[in-house]
Formats: sequence, C-alpha cells, structure tokens
Amino acid sequence: MGVLVPVVTATTSALLLTTSSSSSLQFAVGGLLPWDWGVAFFIMGLLGALFGTAVIARIAINKKRYSVLLFLIGTLFSISLVISGFHGLFTIILLALNRGYMGFSSPCN
Repeated sequence: MGVLVPVVTATTSALLLTTSSSSSLQFAVGGLLPWDWGVAFFIMGLLGALFGTAVIARIAINKKRYSVLLFLIGTLFSISLVISGFHGLFTIILLALNRGYMGFSSPCN
C-alpha cells in the first residue's frame, strides 16, 4: 500500500492506546474498576509498552527488517481477536444457560 512501516506501527500504537484508555476510563468512572487497581495496571502497561518498544526497535534496527514490527502487531491482534471472540461466546452461552444477567458487571469479580 506504500505506507512506511514505522508510520503504521506508530498509528497502530496510538489507536490501541486511545481505545484501551477510553475503555478503562469508562469502567473507572462507572465505579466498576477500583482506582488503585486501575493505576497499578496503567503503570504496568506503560512500563511494558516502553520495554517492548525498546526491545522490538532494537531488533528491527539491528536486523534492518521493519517487517518484524508488522508481523508482531498482526500476530498480537489476531491472537487477541480469537481470545476475545471465544471469551465472549462462552460467556454468552453460560449466561444464557443459567439465565444470568447479561448487562455490564465489574471486571474484578
């Protein structure tokens, strides 16, 4: 498509940061996520992202292969998609069989 790999990587990272932050903030404001847990996971996520970015950038620069970034992002998104889909499907099936509540609930249960 003619887009540079570092641009795709930066755009994907910014999109992921925006969506995950807004989702977490929605749960925190709604009182479904304790603030201390939210802060702890935010710090762990930030440190993990910085460490992961440094390691992957070093690998890409040393090998002069930016395709490593694209394959990693594609693999992570694919795994996340499959896990999220199965989790949602199994949750719906279990709730339907037990006539459970299918609304929002606390992620800390």
